Amino acid sequence: GEMSLSEKILADWLNPKRPTRRIFVNSQTDTFLESVPDELVFRLFDTMAAAKHQMFYVLTKRAKRMAALILDWLEATGRDRVPNNIMVGVSVESQKVVQERMHWLSMVPALRFASAEPLLGPVDFEDTITILDWLIIGGESGAGARPLHPMYVTNLLCQAEAANVYVFFKQWGSWWPVSE
Repeated sequence: GEMSLSEKILADWLNPKRPTRRIFVNSQTDTFLESVPDELVFRLFDTMAAAKHQMFYVLTKRAKRMAALILDWLEATGRDRVPNNIMVGVSVESQKVVQERMHWLSMVPALRFASAEPLLGPVDFEDTITILDWLIIGGESGAGARPLHPMYVTNLLCQAEAANVYVFFKQWGSWWPVSE
């Protein structure tokens, strides 16, 4: 499907009378889908940067395109980093994707986060966790949800603590850990 920007929502973000909110941008899709034109992404970032009184979170699985577009946007706007009211993040649901996505995220001068939700297996960030400001951890919910093993959570909490990274534990998901 075509992604478009809602003029009403953009105007609402910019309205100085609106209370400060935490806004997860495109929480139902991915801002960096290949079908989203570069200009649309640039306009989105222009608007978020101008809405300094709001806090935006932009999460993607498409880390390479995200890094390229944000670096282009920074160059075009003469900025040396993403404004601090915008946090940029990548999904790290499995070990398979950690190194590649964290590599591209590390190239973006910004407040950075990773979302290990749903966390479906053990994840070891190794040294890359040090680039993060924030880590979200959560289980899967809904029909057919797979359980989240408590050891996967404990392991990530230990890694985050050692690297001094803030953690938000969102949910266990549809399954609850119970000791025998």
